[in-house]
Amino acid sequence: MEKSAHVLIALLVAAILLSDNFLENTSDLDDRIAELEEDNSEKEDEILALNQEINQLHHLVSDLNAEVLELRENNSELGSEIERLEGDILIANATIANLNAQVQGLLAEISTLEAEIDNLELLLANSNSLIEDILSEIPDPLEGCYILEPEQTFALDPCPPTIFIIGDNPSNWTQVDNGTYTDDGAVCWNGTDWASHAVEVSGQVVNLRVVATYEIHYNCGEATQVTRTVNVVAQNSGGGQGDGGGQQGQG
Repeated sequence: MEKSAHVLIALLVAAILLSDNFLENTSDLDDRIAELEEDNSEKEDEILALNQEINQLHHLVSDLNAEVLELRENNSELGSEIERLEGDILIANATIANLNAQVQGLLAEISTLEAEIDNLELLLANSNSLIEDILSEIPDPLEGCYILEPEQTFALDPCPPTIFIIGDNPSNWTQVDNGTYTDDGAVCWNGTDWASHAVEVSGQVVNLRVVATYEIHYNCGEATQVTRTVNVVAQNSGGGQGDGGGQQGQG
């Protein structure tokens, strides 16, 4: 029964860490989608302005052509003026071609942005779905109080401030001359929210070269202090590093 409780707590902690990571990634994806949508809107406005300029140039070309025809019919001596106007027409047509090319480029950029937005929205939906699936499989670790979704339970009281040790407790390590102990740490529920960043670690420095029993203490706000026991055992004693599990303390 104790091993089952350890497994449930380990599953809870892993899900919390994964959920925090997915929530952070989800926030980044929302920001990126908003940025792309704003950029897309600006490009659409630029296309509208360019199309308006193209229409104006079309009208100008039409007016110039009409003026050229009138000059040809009414006054053969205005050939130089006609040549000037035809030069203006060529310039206007070249400008229209350039603006059309810009419009096509902007349309291609919009298409790319829309595809990226669709991909990010799909990734966001998949992330949210994965988080929901993980949370739905986690049992209540404190039997009757709530942590993750209080509005969806029938508990009368919230969970008290609690520190959850990650990994084995006690943790057994084999004596080595060149090894380094790495602590798995702990997570903290402060009574209303997860506050893992507030966990304070103290106690002895584990020296894997020295056979001894060490204690590492975890504190977090009003939660009761919890302690991990680390046993460094001789190489021929049959001990070794633990393979998982954990222990919780409750305030």
